[in-house]
Amino acid sequence: YGVGFPGNQGGGGFNETELTIMASATSVASKVPSELTVRDFLLNGEQTKRAGAYRVWVACDSPVAIAAGVQLFFENKFLTSYSYNVPALNNPGQTQHTWTCTDSATPSLEIYKAQVSLDGLHSVPSNMSEWIDLSYVEKEKRVAGSRRNYFGMYDTYFLTGTQASAVSVTMGDSSHQMRLDMESLIGTRPAVAIQTYTSPPCIAEASAYWADI
Repeated sequence: YGVGFPGNQGGGGFNETELTIMASATSVASKVPSELTVRDFLLNGEQTKRAGAYRVWVACDSPVAIAAGVQLFFENKFLTSYSYNVPALNNPGQTQHTWTCTDSATPSLEIYKAQVSLDGLHSVPSNMSEWIDLSYVEKEKRVAGSRRNYFGMYDTYFLTGTQASAVSVTMGDSSHQMRLDMESLIGTRPAVAIQTYTSPPCIAEASAYWADI
């Protein structure tokens, strides 16, 4: 929807962000290509489909999406709220991606906020599908996987040198474990790439006009 804030996330849609670690189940780790680079992974995916994104935390502003994620995909998912302003067909003129993830238990505190600028950057097309999502199911002591496909090409921007400043992630003052884990796993490390995917609209209706008969 382009722009939204807590209580009005955008016409019934929902928003979420994931803190993930690229990983594989130990039982198949030996079959993951040892020469796989980050660039290869982002451009072409991991074609053995044994490595994927282990979801440490998934912060989401929809109770329905949280229930589905937990019950169907074993996600470590929790309720939060977002304010955001990002490029979209319904938000013309916006060029930067900005969003803030708020601690729902203490709405005055932020888990993190982020800003991404594509100004001056050039993308290359890439195809990562299908994407493997991984979750650890504590009750079963097992890893569960699911396959996600994006039906189209990604735009991938590799960042070198000062281009890393195109991405800014600032940790908030929330004591939520996601914020603590982000600080430990990411901290002040620079970004290496930006990857975007935009779903094509399924329908569009122009404004009304007077149809003289």
